[in-house]
Amino acid sequence: MSQGFTKGTPIDTDDTLSLNSDIVVPSQKAVKTYVDGGLSNKVNRSGDTMSGYLVLNANPIGPLDAATKDYVDTLINGIDWKQAADASTVAALPTYAVTGSGQILTGTTNGAIPSATTDGVTLTANQRLLVKNETSTLTPNNGIYVVTQVGSASLPFILTRSSDANTPTLLAEATLSVKFGTTLANTQWHCNPAAVPIVIGTTYITFAQIGGGVYTFNPPLTVAGNIVSIPAATSLVDGYLTAADWINFNTAYTNRITSLTTTGSSGSATLISNVLNIPTYTLSGLGGIAGSGTTNEIAYFTASTTIASLTTATYPSLTELSYVKGVTSAIQTQINSKQNTIGLTTVGTNLATLPDPSAIRYLRINADNTVSALTLAQLRSDLGLLTTFASVLTSDVATSGTAWQDITGLTFSVTANKTYKWRATVPYTITSGNINFAITGPTLAMTRYRFTAAATGTTNFVNNQTSYDTGTLVAGVNGCATSDGIIRCSANGTVAMRMRSSVSGALTALTGAIVEFEEVV
Repeated sequence: MSQGFTKGTPIDTDDTLSLNSDIVVPSQKAVKTYVDGGLSNKVNRSGDTMSGYLVLNANPIGPLDAATKDYVDTLINGIDWKQAADASTVAALPTYAVTGSGQILTGTTNGAIPSATTDGVTLTANQRLLVKNETSTLTPNNGIYVVTQVGSASLPFILTRSSDANTPTLLAEATLSVKFGTTLANTQWHCNPAAVPIVIGTTYITFAQIGGGVYTFNPPLTVAGNIVSIPAATSLVDGYLTAADWINFNTAYTNRITSLTTTGSSGSATLISNVLNIPTYTLSGLGGIAGSGTTNEIAYFTASTTIASLTTATYPSLTELSYVKGVTSAIQTQINSKQNTIGLTTVGTNLATLPDPSAIRYLRINADNTVSALTLAQLRSDLGLLTTFASVLTSDVATSGTAWQDITGLTFSVTANKTYKWRATVPYTITSGNINFAITGPTLAMTRYRFTAAATGTTNFVNNQTSYDTGTLVAGVNGCATSDGIIRCSANGTVAMRMRSSVSGALTALTGAIVEFEEVV
């Protein structure tokens, strides 16, 4: 190996530097050929092209990290794998408040999340939890959370969306495994947002199971690893039919009865091929038992399989057989006569009236032949007739304050999605100020009503409305407010007559005020 010198520094002339130089010193310099060769195998930071594959050691984390093929393929297939959750919910969480633009769930009362809610897992701090059982308006709160605070007798639980699934992009295709749980251990779940892009805290979020879980089968099925088996059938165990079983089954099917004949009047029944023949017996030909020839005679088999016949004294007549078991024709005749005895009068299909003018005058014959007593209101309902009801004010009611208030006792109940017609008559006195009348009740589907009251001794004012507690205050005098209207609510509840005065205590609804109402549809 040759050496050269430049200003006293040895220069190695070995192009590859594969061996130690002749003079080994720290200042030894490589020849240009080796340096140029090494640089030619490097990739420039920009503008260069590789002839082979670039291998990355992990999937990207930061926004500007290089992406692996695995990462890109996963996103293209709609799956974005996240770190596994320690547990998953199997029921809705205890009540909570949502803060941080949908990022944080804080229990409204002190205490941890019950293990029954988290599939038997008792949560600890910093564990990951898949929340997937929130429904209705709470559905947007489903997601992947970290247990920020477990919760105790003095502290509420706090869940914070995990950093790998707390943005619209990170959550959209989130997929993860569940590690622990009585029923959901080793299962995989995929996020199914109702819309994309997701708005955290607004878009409905659900998770669907895409794999995993432990499968069990009822006997005779058995499972070993990934193989499900069913044994051959035996006389004691269900299972699949063997070839021999099929032959026996098919033979039995081939020998089945396909037709029935009744040829002859004596002898035994016969089965020839697929035809069963049963002779038609007459009473006189049954084991030598001679019948009387009447149509009411009945033949029967004795304990010794011989045939005998009932005498006319021991069997009922055909007429008696048509009655309820145990009721003879004589008893039936007595029953039939009772209607006239008690004055029972038929007034409609399955309806009869009694002559006694008591509160219960009508009877309904039910499908099971029992009889029910009906009130007049029940009868009207059975016949589809409208029924009018009323509420009457039993004591004076005065305004307290200047806001709308109920005329206590002047109300009626309504059922959701049914229409009611009503009218009210409210005598009142006023000492000063202005007044008005309205109604209130459950959530409205529709209403139209008007209140008319005395403005002066000879004129009235009218409050026409389509909603609750509306209408301006109007000067008025002592008089009688009258109203009629129609209402249909979307929820069950109570409709109340309302009043208002500009001076507290100045307006009084008087005893005897009444509201009448009836269900229309």
